[in-house]
Amino acid sequence: MPDITKHLVIRDAIADLLQAAPALAGGRIYENREYLLPATASSSIQVFRDDSVPNRADIMGAPVDWRTRLRIVVKARTATGISAETAADVLSASIYARILAAAQTGLGGLASDVEQGQLTWQQDEAETGVATCEMEFYILHRTEANTIT
Repeated sequence: MPDITKHLVIRDAIADLLQAAPALAGGRIYENREYLLPATASSSIQVFRDDSVPNRADIMGAPVDWRTRLRIVVKARTATGISAETAADVLSASIYARILAAAQTGLGGLASDVEQGQLTWQQDEAETGVATCEMEFYILHRTEANTIT
């Protein structure tokens, strides 16, 4: 297997965390892909790695500390008497709790810290029975000098 960036390893670890039993959103978790919520699905989660900013080391050849922004998009549909907004809110709370619990161990040693970011809620204008919540997390991690793996 080719070497992948630590940034991708972290994004995949977050997606795996959300897939762990019991899988959230019925296991409909997608990585770096924007999907419409199918009419037959009650919810889905998309996990994106949006950007990563290095903190330049004071000493040439020193390890590089990164602040990688992950964005998680929750989509939920009105179902069995629960509004789409409430369903998206409940699922967002579950995601938040899982990520912050995993942050206590540095995401299994991948990160030095996890910072919470902005939460944004929206009702889908084209399909009023669907609501979304976007969540941002900033993952602080390190790579050796001159590599991002």
